[in-house]
Formats: sequence, structure tokens, C-alpha cells
Amino acid sequence: MTKSDGFTRWLEGNAQGMRQLVGLGPSERLVPREFAEALYYTIVFPADIEGLSPGDLVQLTQVDSRGWSGSSAILPNGQPVVLLNPTDSVTRNNITIMEELAHDYLGHRPSLSSAGTANVRQRDFSKSNEKQAYALGAAAVLPYRRLENLVQRRMQVSEIADVEELSRSVVTYRLNVSGLGRAA
Repeated sequence: MTKSDGFTRWLEGNAQGMRQLVGLGPSERLVPREFAEALYYTIVFPADIEGLSPGDLVQLTQVDSRGWSGSSAILPNGQPVVLLNPTDSVTRNNITIMEELAHDYLGHRPSLSSAGTANVRQRDFSKSNEKQAYALGAAAVLPYRRLENLVQRRMQVSEIADVEELSRSVVTYRLNVSGLGRAA
């Protein structure tokens, strides 16, 4: 590994730990929706939420559609869900799924929602937790060894993004954090 600082070791180790939950090795492709389903999460969109008022649906999907990407919650029946913004791209939804799953893996536990949704548990916002979860989600979906293999094949950022169904910004982030950006 190019970087050997504590954060990088922590990040790559935990990313592999997440992947091992479903038996994925460090160079296998991870498909975020399949990964979520294997961990018993259901992917939902606002229109799927029973009891959501038409006004709230318009607020989430039209008025404030650029103000959020996703959230995870535990429904009253115990079912974990990842709520995605239907106006976001597939690449954005993919990293959002991974970020939400990373929150759970890291133990960023939900508290009882104060947003008025009866008995739905969601996490409170923490900038530090958000940064950790994004970093881990990105590392789990595009771990060092897989990224190294793609770089060795001389693939460009846009090509890696297309193959992995991730945004260019996620690929660039991983290249920079992993230290492989200098090799690309």
C-alpha cells in the first residue's frame, strides 16, 4: 500500500471487513444494491413510503430534491431500509447506499426520530460520522487492491467510474486517499 498512515490502514481494514460480511475478496466487484440486499436492507424511495403525504412527497422529490441524497432507518417492524433520492443519478445512489451501510458497520446507531415519524429510528447528523461513513463506503465499493488492478491496466478515471458505476469524484477521491493517484 502506498500510504501507511493509521487512517489508511483503518480505512482499508474496515472496508475489507464490510466486504467479508458477504464473502467478497479485495479485488472482486461490489454492486451496492446487491450488497445492501445481502445485508437484509431494503432500498426504498419516497413514493414507497406508506403514509407519506402528497405534500411531503412533493417536498422531497421536487422542492428540496437537491438538498438530500439518502438516509437509512429502521422501520417499526425492525426492517432496515436505505431511502434514496429518486432524482439522483445511479452513481450518486450507489455511493449513498455504501455510505449508509458504512454508518451501520461503524456503529453510528440511530436514535428515535424527532422528525415526527412515529417509531422510525434514524441517526442524528454528525459531520465527523458523515466523513467516516463516506470514506469507508467509498473504500468498500472500490478497495485498494481492486483500484490498484484498474490503475495497472492504465484505465482512466472516467473508465473506472463507468465500469464501477461510480461518479468520477468518488474514483478521484479513492485514488487520492489510497495514494494510487500518483500512479494513475
